[in-house]
Amino acid sequence: MNFLSSGLAALYEPEHEDFRESARRYLRTEVLPQRQQWRDAGAVPRRLFADLAKIGAIGLAVGEAEGGAAIKDPRFRAVLSEEAVGCGLDGIALMLIAHDDLGVELLTDAAAGPAPAGALSGETVIGWSPGPVTAVADGARLSGEVNGVINGNLADLVIVAARSEGEPALFVIDPNAEQVKRRRSSALVGPEPCDRADFRFSGVAAQRLERSYAQARRVEQMSIAIAARAGARNALNLTLAYTAERRAFGQLISEFENSRVVLAELAAELTLLDLFIERCLRAATDGSLTGLDAAIAALRATAAYRRAADQGVQLHGGYGYMFDYEIAHSYAASGFFAISAGGSAAARSTIAAELLR
Repeated sequence: MNFLSSGLAALYEPEHEDFRESARRYLRTEVLPQRQQWRDAGAVPRRLFADLAKIGAIGLAVGEAEGGAAIKDPRFRAVLSEEAVGCGLDGIALMLIAHDDLGVELLTDAAAGPAPAGALSGETVIGWSPGPVTAVADGARLSGEVNGVINGNLADLVIVAARSEGEPALFVIDPNAEQVKRRRSSALVGPEPCDRADFRFSGVAAQRLERSYAQARRVEQMSIAIAARAGARNALNLTLAYTAERRAFGQLISEFENSRVVLAELAAELTLLDLFIERCLRAATDGSLTGLDAAIAALRATAAYRRAADQGVQLHGGYGYMFDYEIAHSYAASGFFAISAGGSAAARSTIAAELLR
């Protein structure tokens, strides 16, 4: 049984499933075969975004006058995340979240104006600083450091969260400006391949965006929740397949009582998680999603991914720690999702702030 999309099946309509087939075909035939090469090189080629644009994976929500499809339906992005993470491309999913969910979304609102030239075609790449907020804005200038900027090495524009008059705000900067130092981030125990870079700003010109930091965080946390939920399902699928085929002490691993208990508990947890994710996706579709619900979704989904991957490694035995097995990659990715800016710690902070205000 494939457990990946079964929990959200009622949420999707025929057009979403048609898009799923297109995305799955492209990701599995064009991207997945290059995954190890990109991991070894520590780099992802720019052409990835242009290729994704050709299959309609970028700018779906942007108006037709600006080159988008004017489809404000987050279920399409959920499908894309499911398919990317479902074939072990967690890092690519994060790069898409940075460029499209956050970058294109933030730079095409009513206040910011039309999308930057080339952003919808993938020729212009947008980077996203996932935090923490360490840069400080002084008027129209930005100084400080941000590490682990997603799409940072490829980026032509970078959106940075910085403190302005004591409060976090969003700014866009030119990463090629003289006042910017950019270097590739250290190798990551996490979702690879994933383009990441560290930046140092010394009074670089910065344009403040009208979208609030809270709005961006809500979008980020919901996107992380969807991707992590897909990761948890994928980890369970990998473990179901492995335990149904491998034997120990003369019987299938899936037949041991401990295995059955672990698998049943994970399936139950993910089924309940799906109910809340479905609720959040429906709210995001009609514009009623709250920051609190997005944070709760991120907290529970990243925790579920961590738990599913960890239990999967245990049931794989020693093989679970070998990168020849996909569960090891899921295990590494799940830890990063949990500590990412849209993950557990930030989600807890958002939830506590809502409860105590």
